[in-house]
Amino acid sequence: MAIVAVSGSVDISINVSDRFPWADLRDLSRAGTARIEADLANIRARWRATLTELWPVDTGTSLRSWESRVAWEGGDLWLILRNPVEYAEHVHPAGAPRPVWEELEARAEELFDGIKRFIEITIQNDLREQAARPLAITARQEARRAERRGEAFGARLAAGLAAAYRREGAVQRLRRAYAGEVVGTRAAARRAARLAER
Repeated sequence: MAIVAVSGSVDISINVSDRFPWADLRDLSRAGTARIEADLANIRARWRATLTELWPVDTGTSLRSWESRVAWEGGDLWLILRNPVEYAEHVHPAGAPRPVWEELEARAEELFDGIKRFIEITIQNDLREQAARPLAITARQEARRAERRGEAFGARLAAGLAAAYRREGAVQRLRRAYAGEVVGTRAAARRAARLAER
């Protein structure tokens, strides 16, 4: 939406953050932000081509005065498209009823709408990756701690495995001795208690 100041300057900037109210773009990773800024820079370059094609030039002052850039302002990501020249809102080709800035605004919106879905996917993927990152970091940290524990960890693990093998061996011996009956550590304990009572 264009903002035309009383002085006649034109600001048709796009607040990208407002277009995605469900996400705070400040929470994106550097890589995610860079991808979105690159998409916006592409829009800016294509919009500049339209500007040079449509903007009538007499002295060139108003054409050179157009500011087009991608920037963070006030915590929001913006595609800034503005012209501070006091007569910019009145510039139109000879005989044309509409000022040129209206066509430029429509072109900026059209270009943005063309990549809006890609930016949305970039935001979603980046936020999803960031949510998963703490789990991956925790797993890596645990692996490093286990490595640092080294021999003590290995010794405990070996002792635990040996005990499990011994228990498994005892259960196997009981199963052979009492074929066809339910045999387990509890069953073996009950059977041992019954035998001890006799």
